[in-house]
Amino acid sequence: LWDGAASTVLRHSATLQRLGVHWAEAERRVAAIRKAQSEKAGVSMRYLMSTEFQQLAIQRTGKSDPTFIEMQSSFWCEDAPLGGSIICPRDGRAGCALVDWIPCDERREQTHFLSWTWKYRLGQVRSALGMYRLKTSAIPEQVFFFMCFFVNNQFRILVEQTQTGSAGLETVFESNLKRIGRMVAILDGWENPLYFQRIWTVYEQFVASTLDVQVSFAMPPAATTQMNQQIYCGKVGIKAVTRSLSQIDSANAKASKPQDEDYVKSLIERSVGFAHVDHHVTQVMVKWIGNVVERRFQELVHDARRSRTLSQLSMQLEDEEERDESMVEAA
Repeated sequence: LWDGAASTVLRHSATLQRLGVHWAEAERRVAAIRKAQSEKAGVSMRYLMSTEFQQLAIQRTGKSDPTFIEMQSSFWCEDAPLGGSIICPRDGRAGCALVDWIPCDERREQTHFLSWTWKYRLGQVRSALGMYRLKTSAIPEQVFFFMCFFVNNQFRILVEQTQTGSAGLETVFESNLKRIGRMVAILDGWENPLYFQRIWTVYEQFVASTLDVQVSFAMPPAATTQMNQQIYCGKVGIKAVTRSLSQIDSANAKASKPQDEDYVKSLIERSVGFAHVDHHVTQVMVKWIGNVVERRFQELVHDARRSRTLSQLSMQLEDEEERDESMVEAA
């Protein structure tokens, strides 16, 4: 039922009825499938990086590169909210999650969890995903993100305020992360990143690490280049990057909604404590920086070997040319 077409729904209902299932039960089963698919649906990386979504954000906000916070009001809290007239497959009420509004071929079961903040600009997310694509050879139409902006029903959270983003965080978040099994974390930069000033993303890193979930980090091109330049400076540069990305302070991290901030921090306080979270996430970042340094070193070694091989080939060609010239002269 992923294509969402009414004809597909009718066809599945008819098939169940031909198998002897009462029409009411057939409709109930189809509704249950659509509900389950909606709850597990992710937005494609292709759509996030598309001109279509970029133009939608620009037209709705009137800004050339809006933040996701700026998008939230124009998407859901103003005239003609997106998905406002669509019945939500999860609760049967008007107003659906954005993932149920976007084109059907841009939504499938989540393959990756996206760790990011609503304060990011769309351009930052798009460019960071572009770097992730280059680094991993990810195929955009085969990657579907659990991204709260899309998968949570914002009509219930932002408009009606009958739900909160932190509702059932301990169980829902962890079960989703375990089910998906992979995370892409977008850092806005390496120098005092906003990413570590937000309690949500610090908590996400902590849980991902404790669950041993595979995490890939991505930054926009300019920030990636700047970090690489620091690393190429050797010990001083590596220490600067490590120091900046190790300044985790979960006790003073913030959330857009005070109730969400209080809830997440209370979870940390009741379990392992802020100091443990800070130390744990710091170790994650140190390990990542070490891997980046190792890759850069391997690239330098590869380039040096390639350069040496080319030099040797050039010398061989010169020797052969000299021999050929000597043979011609002797003849």
